[in-house]
Amino acid sequence: MNGREISDEEFLRGRGRPQNPASPNVESRQQELLRARREIEERTLDSSHRSLGLLYESEKVGIATAEELNRQKDQLKSTERRLDDINSTLTQSERHLQGAKSVLGGIMNYFSGRNSRAAPTSSSGTNHSNNNRKKPPPPEMSPPISTTSSSHNPASLRTSQHPPIYYNGNNSEQILNRNLDEMSVGLSRLKQLAHGLNKEMDEHNDIIDRIDDGVAKNSWRIEKQNKDMNKLLKK
Repeated sequence: MNGREISDEEFLRGRGRPQNPASPNVESRQQELLRARREIEERTLDSSHRSLGLLYESEKVGIATAEELNRQKDQLKSTERRLDDINSTLTQSERHLQGAKSVLGGIMNYFSGRNSRAAPTSSSGTNHSNNNRKKPPPPEMSPPISTTSSSHNPASLRTSQHPPIYYNGNNSEQILNRNLDEMSVGLSRLKQLAHGLNKEMDEHNDIIDRIDDGVAKNSWRIEKQNKDMNKLLKK
């Protein structure tokens, strides 16, 4: 009986002891996991902040590039207008050159006819005819045409800058979601900006092609008029 009572007491004492001797290790492990989670959240937030900063910088560079392209387009259009003015001037000078050719040819034909004409029998009749002969009128020169280039006011590039917004608070998940939303909006703006830059460069290429054609055309006309003028002076 005594042995049985001792066994019961020992049994009861055994049941009263803690059944999870490793609980301190579990709590330590939980704390370690929480610290690791906080570190991951902090690194994720820092990464989202850096990404937002790079996104805003890229947008600023894109806007500056668009403004520079717009300025260069204005210069290209101004060059194109000057080429049009030169082309108009060459058209007028070509008309004047043709008029000079016609007048000079008439004068040469007139003197050539006088030299080949036979002497008249009556000198008085000859003098009377020579006195009444009229000289051909001088060519009428058109007044110089003044060309003025029209003012060009292209629509200014409308852009809006969005400075980075950093949120304060302890709710890291909420901050991260806001940063991700802002990144999505920023990427959409960058995409639209890229399309605008692509369109602007296409317009540049079209203007450059027209300028190249205009330069070639004006060069050919100038060379032709110089040759015609040299032939006219040699006569």
